[in-house]
Amino acid sequence: MNNAKIGVIGLTLGLYKKNLPALIPCLEKFSAELKTILSRTFRTVHYPLAYDRRTVGEGFRLFEKEKVDGIIIVFLSYSQSLEILPAVRKTHIPLLIWNTQKIAGIDDRFGEQEMLENHGMHGVQDLTSVLSREGMEYSLITGHYKDKKALSSVNDWCEAAGSASKISQARIGRIGGVFPQMGDFAMEPQVLNSVLGPSTVEIGNSELRKFSDRRFTEKDAAARCLPSDIIWPEEIDSKTRSSALKGISFLRELADEKQLSAFAINFEGLGKEMPMPFLGVSCLMSDGLGYGGEGDIYSATAVLLGHLLSGNRATFAEMFTTDYKNSRIFISHMGESNIGLRRDEPVRLVLNRMGLGNRISTVVPVFSIKPGRYTLLNLAGEYGGGLRFISGLIEVEDRKPLKTMNTPHFFIRPERKIEDFLTDYSKEGGSHHFALAKGDIRQKIKFFCKIKKIPFVEV
Repeated sequence: MNNAKIGVIGLTLGLYKKNLPALIPCLEKFSAELKTILSRTFRTVHYPLAYDRRTVGEGFRLFEKEKVDGIIIVFLSYSQSLEILPAVRKTHIPLLIWNTQKIAGIDDRFGEQEMLENHGMHGVQDLTSVLSREGMEYSLITGHYKDKKALSSVNDWCEAAGSASKISQARIGRIGGVFPQMGDFAMEPQVLNSVLGPSTVEIGNSELRKFSDRRFTEKDAAARCLPSDIIWPEEIDSKTRSSALKGISFLRELADEKQLSAFAINFEGLGKEMPMPFLGVSCLMSDGLGYGGEGDIYSATAVLLGHLLSGNRATFAEMFTTDYKNSRIFISHMGESNIGLRRDEPVRLVLNRMGLGNRISTVVPVFSIKPGRYTLLNLAGEYGGGLRFISGLIEVEDRKPLKTMNTPHFFIRPERKIEDFLTDYSKEGGSHHFALAKGDIRQKIKFFCKIKKIPFVEV
């Protein structure tokens, strides 16, 4: 079960309640069945039957009070759009209209009673016509309530609504500022806040100085996410090992203290306060924290969303080298990748003396991630100050790490010709940091973008 909290409201016609009272228990029974089915995968707040402005408003006020992440509207029968519109206008909660009904098919036994119990579709058309005319946002799914594909789509929307709510409240800790002159994510934190909701918490040297005073045990640091089969080479001395392990605990405690959902760390801005926590970042991504390199709060948000929509199976990534001959791309970075996605083989640790940074020796985990389908997520800037999500389905190759590389790395293969994929990605404004999430979550991202009112582009 996911953590989304969803309001479910069934609609009918006031005229039916007055003149066809025998119909009402049938509709209430169907509404209860829908609630039971939906409650299997997320938390529900149910308003079984609304039939006029007063009862629709009562249902929506209940949802506001319960702070639901989204509202599912089901037409149990026809209901007039103008009875519903006032409540819809007032709410800021995302709306899904589920166009469904009790029966899956019509045969020769179909009669007036069956028609009365299964004629919500023209209520859907009435309401969606009005909402579209008024430029109001909503999502729409059509399908029988027992159809697996329809239910999967409804669940995807609910996950997107829950994730949109969490993203709106997210706090991203930025350490070390931003890498100078990197333009693709050189947008003010206010852009991210105004479009999607996350706030940025700048973490200065006074906070980082606490690193050296932090007491810890190796057991505490490694207990939750460090693989038991990790390989510590002799070149990593006890001081460097201790600092690397301390980085796991330090970042975790910092996230808890400041209620952070993600980190964006610029290795150049760390000064002499602490080593670059490559091992800590890689471990905490497996716990569901977002991450962006070089102080990139936008890629940190993309990784966080990938986590929310894939069960903490997302990672930070960057494209480095094109293999035109084999139509694939080599993916790596300095030392940050979700260690929870590693292949089923030992993680090799290497010493990085950080010649490009503060020259404080640190530890980098070397591994490749599990093969299979992944979804690319890139949060890019729009002309005029907006944001867009660029996405696409790719395949991570099934191959062991290269012995010549001292960073986490792997190969991806887009479904399209590599030249076309890369051309379109750049023409759409794709930035050089992005997230990968295990599985095909494109529909969830589409729903998320619909809810957040930002463009979705697929490459």
